[in-house]
This record gives sequence, C-alpha cells and structure tokens, in this order.
Amino acid sequence: MVQHILRDEYDAIRDYKKASQYYKHLAVLVGSLKMRGSKSNVLEMAEFYDKSKSRR
Repeated sequence: MVQHILRDEYDAIRDYKKASQYYKHLAVLVGSLKMRGSKSNVLEMAEFYDKSKSRR
C-alpha cells in the first residue's frame, strides 16, 4: 500500500522528496484521525455504561 501511495504521488508531482513529505504528512493525519475515532468510541462506551448503571 505504501508503495502505491508514494508511486501515485510521484506520478502526480515528479519529485521523490515532495512525494515522501506528502506521505509523511498523510501518515500523521491518518494516525490523528484514528486516535480521535478511538477516543470517541471510548467516550460513547463510557456514556452507555453510565446510563445503564444509573438505571439499576
């Protein structure tokens, strides 16, 4: 997958250094989005637990 992304970026801009920089930025953004999703899921689960606990 990494090779495909880098190849596509290189094909678009014809500059290996810039393609590599773009890939690094993309990796950071994807990681950040995954962390946000995980935090959101944890908060939703905690809220559900609190609601179900208070019903007892």
